[in-house]
Amino acid sequence: MDDGMAAPARVIREIRTRAPAVPAARQGRPLVIVLGAEGSGVSLCSRVLSALGVEMTNSAARSQAGRPVRNGAAESWERPEISGLHDRLLALFGVDPGDDFELPVSWWADPRVAEIRREMATFVDERIGSERFGFQDRRTMRLMPVWNQIAKELKLAPKIVHCLRNPAQVARVLRAQDGIPHGVGEYRWFTETVEFFRHAWHADLCTVEYDEWFVDRAANLRKLRRFFELPDDLPESGADETIDAIIDDERLDSDQRPGEARQPLIRSAYRLARRADHDAAARDQLQHIAGQLLSFRQLHAAARGSAQALPRPLQAFRTKPALERQTIRRPSGFASRRHHFGSRSMSSPPPGTSMRRSRSGSPTRCGPAYSLSSARTTVSRTSHSARRCNGWAA
Repeated sequence: MDDGMAAPARVIREIRTRAPAVPAARQGRPLVIVLGAEGSGVSLCSRVLSALGVEMTNSAARSQAGRPVRNGAAESWERPEISGLHDRLLALFGVDPGDDFELPVSWWADPRVAEIRREMATFVDERIGSERFGFQDRRTMRLMPVWNQIAKELKLAPKIVHCLRNPAQVARVLRAQDGIPHGVGEYRWFTETVEFFRHAWHADLCTVEYDEWFVDRAANLRKLRRFFELPDDLPESGADETIDAIIDDERLDSDQRPGEARQPLIRSAYRLARRADHDAAARDQLQHIAGQLLSFRQLHAAARGSAQALPRPLQAFRTKPALERQTIRRPSGFASRRHHFGSRSMSSPPPGTSMRRSRSGSPTRCGPAYSLSSARTTVSRTSHSARRCNGWAA
């Protein structure tokens, strides 16, 4: 039985498959993965790493790559083979690769996923060599379980660069580019981020903040060099000038206005993500949040399934507005009697109204009370007549 949650990814069994044989020289080689929410500078960071000597794309794509678009999301800086395999994997579950998506619980244990995973492992194994090999795809945030299995099969050492940006800024980018409402954009950032940390609890991680490229680019460069053990002075001439040009190009399209996420939980997740590469407690808290989110999704899915299983009349009743449901519950004759009573003339006694004598001996009519032809008769006068009928009349 799969309860779905609460167990982290590390305790969920993986399907045993025949992994390709791994040469001893390749065991423990780093696999560079650059990921992050859309609009977080993933392609910017990939281009910088390429200038630093990391093989982030093939030579032909690197020579043809021009100025990036959509905050650095130039297609030429994604490996088309890996991107295509990701598309096929998501298509198994009816997911549109261009939209936000939610995968089933333990989706990576689906036998259909194993076949695609073997193709992904073969592609990486054939290309990884003495040089640092990497790729970037923001959807890897949601697909980490598969890449964890590939790294285990090939005995690789994944080194993950998490490109992080303020969720309020990400939401503004999504709204400007795709018309996504601000709240939905922040929620997308939140779900992608916490789901990544749910499956990356043990990852060798380096967090690169987007805004820092334009405030203190040297700090981000030192961080990347230290993470990949790169020398401060590269033999390639013009590397610093290339990096400066990449960052300046990105600055032209970037929205650097300050702001905070609207929801407190999303603000907390952002603060934790900023510390996650050096604070184990922050990762633990993010993993706990991810578990709670998964539990809520399962509960919501169960409730939605129960609602769909209701008999057809009850389903129709659930869709009616609250006021209409109240009208349905009212006794059938209540509304008509009230309408009939209100439409009677106040100038003559209604049929069946009896005439009684009060204690003073004068006749008193019990009913709607006094014959008043004016339409301005008030409810209080009607109530006063009713009290005379019920208590004062003899």
